[in-house]
Amino acid sequence: LIKLKLESISLEGNLGLQYYETSKSYVKALHQKEKQDLLPDINLNYFQGTNSTLNENLIGYQLGLKIPILFSGNASKIKASKIAQDIIEEEQLDYKLKLNSKYQSLLATLKKYNEAITYYET
Repeated sequence: LIKLKLESISLEGNLGLQYYETSKSYVKALHQKEKQDLLPDINLNYFQGTNSTLNENLIGYQLGLKIPILFSGNASKIKASKIAQDIIEEEQLDYKLKLNSKYQSLLATLKKYNEAITYYET
C-alpha cells in the first residue's frame, strides 16, 4: 500500500475561530452602541397627511431632543456589554487552546502509528 502524505493545515482558517472573531466584533459594536445611548439625540421629522374633514393635505415638521436623565440603566447595560466582551475573549482563548491540544494529540497519534508502520516495514 502507498502511504499518504500528511498535509499540514493552518489552525487560523478554522471556522470556530472565525465565529469567535465575528462574535467579538459584534459585542464590541454593541458596547459602543450602549455608550452612544448616553449622548443626547436630536430628531427631525417631516410628515404629510390628509384630513377628511378639511379635505386638504397637511404638512408638518417635528423637532425632538432626547436627553437621558437617569444613567443607572444605561450604565448597567454598558457594564454588561463589557463583561460580554471579556467572556467572548476568554471563550475564544479556551477554544484556541482546546483546538491546539486536539491537533497536537492527533499529531502524536499519527506519529505513533507511523512508527508502528515503519517497524513492520523494516
